[in-house]
Amino acid sequence: MPNWQDMSPDEMLNDLSEVAGQLRIARFDRILQHRSTLAVVDLTKTIHRVGQLAQENIERLRSDYQKAAQGQEKQQKTLVWLTAVIAAATIAYTVVTWESVAAMREGNAIQQRLLEAQKPRA
Repeated sequence: MPNWQDMSPDEMLNDLSEVAGQLRIARFDRILQHRSTLAVVDLTKTIHRVGQLAQENIERLRSDYQKAAQGQEKQQKTLVWLTAVIAAATIAYTVVTWESVAAMREGNAIQQRLLEAQKPRA
């Protein structure tokens, strides 16, 4: 009698050589049920492992997204500060330029008065 673990399902179902064929068919039926149960258990383990891998990937992606969000937050804060510094520098430049123009006008006015004072009077 061959080892039932080495037999294919077709060999089991077609083997009716013994006199007590019904008993052998019932035995093969139990063997097939057992193999089916083992296959379902293996499938369940595989599904469980896939679920674990998916959960690990989700956690890794969540961590990556959180790091990216923190980096983006830092970048946004830096841009706000940079914008404020640029605005302050622009205001300072405007004030300095305005004062410079006022000083030039005042200097031009003084030079104009000196030229008028140096002109011979008629």
